[in-house]
Parts: sequence; C-alpha cells; structure tokens
Amino acid sequence: MSVSLSGPGFFRFVLALLVFLNHTTRVDVGFAAVLIFFTLSGYWIFNMWTERYARARDPYVTFVVSRMWRLFPAFLLCSAIAWPLAFWNGNIPARTTWIYQIVPNLLILGYSLDWQPNVPAWSLDIEVQFYLIAPLLIAAAARSTIGTLIACVACSAAAVALGAGWFVAYYIVFFAIGMAAAKAEWRPSPRLAWGALAVTSAVVLLWMISPLRSALVDSDRYVAPRGYRDMADLVFALMVIPWTIYTASQRATRIDRALGDLSYLLYLFHEPLYQTLNFAVESHLGRVLMKLGILTVILLVSLIVWVGVDRPSNRARSRWVSNRVRLGSRHSGAPLGDDTRAVVDPVVNER
Repeated sequence: MSVSLSGPGFFRFVLALLVFLNHTTRVDVGFAAVLIFFTLSGYWIFNMWTERYARARDPYVTFVVSRMWRLFPAFLLCSAIAWPLAFWNGNIPARTTWIYQIVPNLLILGYSLDWQPNVPAWSLDIEVQFYLIAPLLIAAAARSTIGTLIACVACSAAAVALGAGWFVAYYIVFFAIGMAAAKAEWRPSPRLAWGALAVTSAVVLLWMISPLRSALVDSDRYVAPRGYRDMADLVFALMVIPWTIYTASQRATRIDRALGDLSYLLYLFHEPLYQTLNFAVESHLGRVLMKLGILTVILLVSLIVWVGVDRPSNRARSRWVSNRVRLGSRHSGAPLGDDTRAVVDPVVNER
C-alpha cells in the first residue's frame, strides 16, 4: 500500500519529526506542532465519544480507562528509560521535588508542574486533563457549538494572561476548534486544504529568512521578545487548520496507521535518546550525519516498541472497548448489528 501525503498518520508522523527538529536544531517549530496535535485530538475525541464511547457500558469510565490505556504502556516504558539516562547524563536538578516526580511519572497528571526527565511528555499531561473534561465539553457543544467555542477562547485567554501553561485551559481553544470541526462535519475541499498548507509553508520559510526570524530560529544576533515565539507558533497552527482537518477526514491505509502509531513513539522516545547519544562534532556535515544517525536509532527503537508493546496493547484495548460497546448496546436495547462497529477504535487517530 502506498503512503498518501494527506493521510492522517503521515501528517502526525511529520508533526513528530518537527518536534524532533525543534529539539535538535535551532528551528523552533515544535510548539506549533503540539498545538496542531491538540486540534487533531479534539476532532477525533469528539467523533469517538459520540459514535462509540457514548454507547458503551459506563461511557465515562470506559472512555477514561481506554484513553489512559492508550498512553500508559509506552509512557511508563519511556519513563523507565528516561530516568536512568537522565541520571547517567547528570541532568537531574539538585532541588528536584521527588513527590512531584513519583506521581506524574506514574499517572501522567502533573507531569508539567516540575522538572521533566522527558520534556515532550508535558503535552501528555495536557491531553489527560482534556480527556477528563472532554465528555462535558462535547455535551456543551451539542447544545451550542459557537457558545462552547467562545467560552473556550475566553478560558485560553485568561490562562495565557495568568501564565498557566501547565493547565489545559491554556490550550483548550485548539481542542475546541477540532471538536467544533467534527461537530459541524466540516470537510475542507482539497483546494482549500492544500492552499492552506502551501500558504503556511511559504509564510514560515519567508519568516525564517526575514529580520523577524528570531520567532522561529535561535540566533545570537536576533533575540525574540518574551512570548513572541509562542504567538508565532499559535498563528501558524491556526493558519494550517484547513489542512489539519482535511487530513483527519482522510481514510487511512495500513501503512498510514502504522505511521500514526509510530508518531507517538517517536514523539515520546526521541528526547531522552537524543540527549544520551548526542556528542560534539566540529563540522556542520558531521553534525547533520550524527543527528540523522540518532534519528535512525530512535526510529528503530520506536519500531521495536511498537511491535513488542504498543501494537499488542492497542489490540487488547480495542477488544475491551468493543466488548464494552456491546454490553452497553444490550443494556440500552440498541441493535447489535454493524452499527455497533461503526467506528473502529481508531488507534491511528490517537497520539
């Protein structure tokens, strides 16, 4: 099977590569990629809840258990690797608050409050916070999509003003945009989607070579004002929304689903492995080759974890959710025909 450039899994894999690029070069585009991930999460969670989890036995419990099950195996394995590597590399701060480390490294919640042995995992904390309130937001959107979106914009504005980057309210507008797109069943046309991608890419490239490039490129000569980079990333994430929603509505091939799964593992494992394998190289070409070699190792580790841990866990999770849906349908008297399998638990649609 071929890989579609507009496939949902391929797009997420590219986003994970952008986060890797952010952490290994001077190009600062990782935050925009994370905001796009949040938009995709809002879109898929809305669809999964309304078409699948809402019909399961004990819908909220089923939903939360399933979402945590999706994240936990790879997260716990990565934490078990990240901590020894952080100790080996001497990266653990002397004043680490250990109670703030034990709980988040087991439950994810609170991971962004203190020093993080695996920096990218801060966004998983935000995701889990969103999962806990997603059914409430979906119910609110069912009554008034516009009203819910406006409320989320206000919440994000207040959280930004308070500097509460550890709290889901800071990012809730992007989750809400994805949910609103799903509620409206918005399907951007190919022309609009590709146009948005082309314009956003052109603006980013032009920005990187302009005097304003300190928003995207670390430089000794240009220093970005406080908050300037986050604002630039926010603008880029908003500009590419038509493409983001367009990819989410595309049908995934088997290869595309695999890339979607691997994007989560690449995102999660790249930081501790890169910090350990990175070493000083004088020449520019040498640094490029070294980073490509490290990326190859990270991809190999991700593939091994996917085959040995992530994929078996997701298959077991999908069977459990399907069983809960059947039990819920029997209890409610709903028909048990093909409708109960209308939405296969889309592992590819989850980071």
